[in-house]
Amino acid sequence: MNKRIKKKKAKQARQRELEQLEQELAKLSPEQLEAIADAISQVVQEICTVIGYFAENIAEALRRWEEQLDKEDSNQD
Repeated sequence: MNKRIKKKKAKQARQRELEQLEQELAKLSPEQLEAIADAISQVVQEICTVIGYFAENIAEALRRWEEQLDKEDSNQD
């Protein structure tokens, strides 16, 4: 099977999944949809918080590494 056909079949499968999801969402009440949206929002917030902590830790590690390199350079002089 060539790439074009594989791509087309994958696109069709994604489209079927989207249609099925739309049908399932249509069955939910507004309260259920709101609860789902709130849960998704909370997950996104937590992911952003973790990314922030990760970035802070990387920045701190780089600062320490830079200080260590500066000390090594000053010891060589």
